[in-house]
Amino acid sequence: MTKAEPLSLYTVEPAAGFEWVSPDSPDDIEALIFDGSPRAHTWVPVQVELQRVDEWTGRRLLEADFLACPVFQVALSSRANRAIGHLLAAVGELLPLSCEDDDLVIFNPTQVERVADQGHRSDKEEREGGIFAAHLLSENRHAVVVEDPSNLRTRLIVDQYFVRQVNDFDLRGIILSPFSIDRRDSELSGVEVLRPADHHHSLAKRGNRIRSDSQFFKVLINGQSCFGGELTWPLPIERERGVWTPGEWVHTSGPIELCRAGFHLVAEDPFRSWAIWGMTVYLAEAGRIYDWTRDKAVTDAVRLLRPVPRPIWWQAAVQFVEEELPRTRWFEPDGMPDSSWRLFTAPTWGEAHAAAYDAVLASTGGHAWQAGWSEAEDAARAAAKAAGR
Repeated sequence: MTKAEPLSLYTVEPAAGFEWVSPDSPDDIEALIFDGSPRAHTWVPVQVELQRVDEWTGRRLLEADFLACPVFQVALSSRANRAIGHLLAAVGELLPLSCEDDDLVIFNPTQVERVADQGHRSDKEEREGGIFAAHLLSENRHAVVVEDPSNLRTRLIVDQYFVRQVNDFDLRGIILSPFSIDRRDSELSGVEVLRPADHHHSLAKRGNRIRSDSQFFKVLINGQSCFGGELTWPLPIERERGVWTPGEWVHTSGPIELCRAGFHLVAEDPFRSWAIWGMTVYLAEAGRIYDWTRDKAVTDAVRLLRPVPRPIWWQAAVQFVEEELPRTRWFEPDGMPDSSWRLFTAPTWGEAHAAAYDAVLASTGGHAWQAGWSEAEDAARAAAKAAGR
């Protein structure tokens, strides 16, 4: 990147449906919690396992070079370390992990830029956060870590040079979500920032690209649009296990405008930002990108490549709601109460309570019951007097 080249900013995060990393022992999770402090001098490689199969569906997860870890950390494969490790090392440490499958490293951000906590962040504040990051990037610094006080996490923001490295090495399992920074905001800040749509085309002219299989997603319910549209989409077909034939291209003509007309695609993890019950997420290939914001893009043509495996936490929620809750017998006697219990039934709660009350009085002649209440009242009075001294 040269000084004359305008910036284009992206956030970076692991993609859903790809391999991820977990420590062999739950006790080691604490070692993966970073607070911005250097750890290299005391670091002992944590033994981890590469998770390659979706434990709910049994399907093979897609190979990844940018791997999710517990507690919102990310690990790099040896390929990713060679491609972008030196860029991340400018703002943190790459600590080795012990893994039988690859020479993995985990990213510990040690240069975290802190933005004042302003509570709920508006779209304008999001853009200002991008401008803030733009001021920190330079010819020798292509990544910056910004603390996001709204959700107590850090955000990795990179420029187009970082994106080119990702594309040139064909790194897998990485989502690059562009910041949408208004031209006027960038002019007022003194930083020239390229609109994401313009950057998409400028990259294409130079032979670079933004990976369609890890960048754009379409969220559907029963094969139909579910956020304002009514289109029934031509879906991918699974020819054999894990091998998909993409759906047919769909096209539109006429004016294309973000949030108004055209095909809209999700440009970040859809399970975080566009989750809706009953949804299926598809990787999508786009035609020309007309405009692009932080979380979505609009285009004139789309085809769906294949469904995206659902994250484990989403599958667990679906299983709980759709399978376990219907099997639960809510407020129904199961025929196996404690042997010391007596069950009283009546058309209403009040009648059942009265029946139980009457039964207790009848069994004790009323004396034990009243005695119990008297003792409780005496104890309460004594406690009140002691507290008041």
